[in-house]
Amino acid sequence: MFSASTLSFSEIGQNLNISGGMLWSYDGQTVNEQGFHVFPDNVEATWSAVGGSIHAQPDGATNINAYFYQVTYEWTDAAGNIIRSAPSIPISVTTTGAGVIGSITLNIPTLRLTYKTGVKIVIYRWSVANQTYHQVTSITAPTLNSTTVDSIAYVDTLADASIIGNSIIYTTGGVLENTAGTAATAFTGQATGRLPACRRDRSAHRRIARRTADDLGDVRAVLLLDFSRRSLHRGIARQQGAVSGTERDHGCSRWRGDEPCAVVRAACRLRRGASRWPRDGGAGAVVAGLACRAAFGRRDGRHA
Repeated sequence: MFSASTLSFSEIGQNLNISGGMLWSYDGQTVNEQGFHVFPDNVEATWSAVGGSIHAQPDGATNINAYFYQVTYEWTDAAGNIIRSAPSIPISVTTTGAGVIGSITLNIPTLRLTYKTGVKIVIYRWSVANQTYHQVTSITAPTLNSTTVDSIAYVDTLADASIIGNSIIYTTGGVLENTAGTAATAFTGQATGRLPACRRDRSAHRRIARRTADDLGDVRAVLLLDFSRRSLHRGIARQQGAVSGTERDHGCSRWRGDEPCAVVRAACRLRRGASRWPRDGGAGAVVAGLACRAAFGRRDGRHA
């Protein structure tokens, strides 16, 4: 439970960071979420052979996947720090024609889950002739986010020669993307410009130490193992696999009627010791999580 007496505070980058159910940041003027909860998702791009100066074949030969786009949310705090979201998944554009110039229209979801105001939507473009993501949107007349609509349309008309020299996306060169921190109970100091945070107090660690060998422990640890950013945001929902036929009493001492396996999963035995939950939440937790996936996942080996 979080309360005023249990909150933790730490200053970094001229911002006061506050622990809690989500991480908060105070820049001297406003209090809002630390970073961004989400990144631009489901960006769409459509080619048109009219209305711009974009070459259909930027290298003189390629139409298929001739261009790629990435989008970020961007905000500047009162201390002058530029806060950027994780970039969107790259979206490709296939053009048509040779010796043709045109435009590309993007449909971009807005950021509605935020306490920030004045958030910018920044678009970057890559091409087969210019294989670095350069900023397309204007710096002096930025494209602003709106919390009153679900998406905005942006028409890109600029040739590659017009954007070379603009800012490049911050993840260039393998730089890790910015992602929002999880709920935290305390900060544990600062290291190399980062602010480590922990999620449990000492009493929670004592409760873990008292768990029995058969207890799978904190379910969140298994969820963190299985739900990576990509699968959480991009995974396609799949129907749970079913075993043909029916199952009977499912190992219970009293007889029960037949039930279809599409509703009740066939019994699956865990390896001895695989469910043992480690006191330190270390590598053994991964073993326990994988054992759960093996027991309750699809029979064809895919994640249910």
